[in-house]
Amino acid sequence: MSAPPILFVKPMAISNSDKKQLRAVGVTVVEINNLDDAKFVYAGHEIEATQMLRCAAKAIRSSEVSIKAFGAAVALVLSADEEKPK
Repeated sequence: MSAPPILFVKPMAISNSDKKQLRAVGVTVVEINNLDDAKFVYAGHEIEATQMLRCAAKAIRSSEVSIKAFGAAVALVLSADEEKPK
């Protein structure tokens, strides 16, 4: 199984419509202010996927900024799902 393609962009660099189109074809879009801060972490024999998720959750809870950013991202995704025609 190969890793999905990932596109790192600065916030607001591409439109929401473009992000949706990219995601629809399997591209993971990650907005990041400083592209040098991007790090890849792979699940494998060294770390189980569940443990990786726990570590990510711990990291998100590590600062108020992370908590707010995560909450905003989740709210955006959830509201986008509500906007889809049924």
